Amino acid sequence: MAVADHILTDLPYADASRMTAAGGSYGGYMIDWMLGHTQRFKALISHAGVYDLERVRRHRGAVVPVVGIGGTPWDKPETTAKWSPNNYVKDFHTPTLVVAASWISACRTTRAWSSSPHCKCRKFRPNYWSSR
Repeated sequence: MAVADHILTDLPYADASRMTAAGGSYGGYMIDWMLGHTQRFKALISHAGVYDLERVRRHRGAVVPVVGIGGTPWDKPETTAKWSPNNYVKDFHTPTLVVAASWISACRTTRAWSSSPHCKCRKFRPNYWSSR
């Protein structure tokens, strides 16, 4: 967010009303995280982002980074929950494009679409695009 602030304050041609952000893989996770923590962007694009850390752990084993949460997800479930974007869906407001590809093992299409039921319950509808 510091970079976004720098751009908006120091670059006269930057327009806050049209600013978007995009990220893939870990950047996709960061976009999913930002979705529930800021409304400063006009739109967001999440490619192959991890939306639900617990779901990824269940499907892939202990691949969720242990360093970032200070232990394994089963030893620190409260910390895993704290850093999982799906737990902040009540704060999703920014229009979002979710991009997934079935060949990316870290974020299969079904995992990317797992945000859909949460969003629809809130009448927040992200757009989805998938490639095979």
